[in-house]
Amino acid sequence: MKTLRQIIEKCNINNVIDILLKKHDATAENKNQYDNVYRSVINNLLELKGDTEKSWPIHVQTRKDDFDNTEYISVGLINPTYVEPPENFKAWYGEEEDVVPQGHYNANLEKHTKYWAFGGSEWRLYIDANVIDESNCDDDLLVAEIIWEITFYGFDEKTNKKFFDSLTERLDKVLEEEKKKKSITKSNKTKKNKKCKKR
Repeated sequence: MKTLRQIIEKCNINNVIDILLKKHDATAENKNQYDNVYRSVINNLLELKGDTEKSWPIHVQTRKDDFDNTEYISVGLINPTYVEPPENFKAWYGEEEDVVPQGHYNANLEKHTKYWAFGGSEWRLYIDANVIDESNCDDDLLVAEIIWEITFYGFDEKTNKKFFDSLTERLDKVLEEEKKKKSITKSNKTKKNKKCKKR
């Protein structure tokens, strides 16, 4: 098994850049700009000292789109603490405070999520991570797909982190609002029940 660093060092960087430019639909006006940006990303990755103790394996596979059934390459991280759900149990995505119904497993638990997106995590966690390739694509395409995923929300760690911090903040606010609404609804139900009992 090879690490991302080993595959990058072996592949043809010009081919990788060409694949990325096609994915970007780069035009004559912005081609050089994207070319320089991606070369910078690759150089920055190779300059990093990897953290293999905290890294998760990178998983690459071919999947089919749910809408039009076209094949695409999916890149993610494998959760090292993944636990296979009990056999024949159905996924349940209810609220934390609710009881999981019989014959179901709590799909909200991190241990039951096998693949994770790269998100805003540090690049040093990927560069020396093992790459498990089930797509059978060549090294140039493999690197291009991984770089595409890593840079999807920004061409550097700072931009990626800023995006995900902002996303997390917005999500926390939405969840807080939902909790308040549920709390008000439960409070109103309790009051109604008390009135019914008095009658």
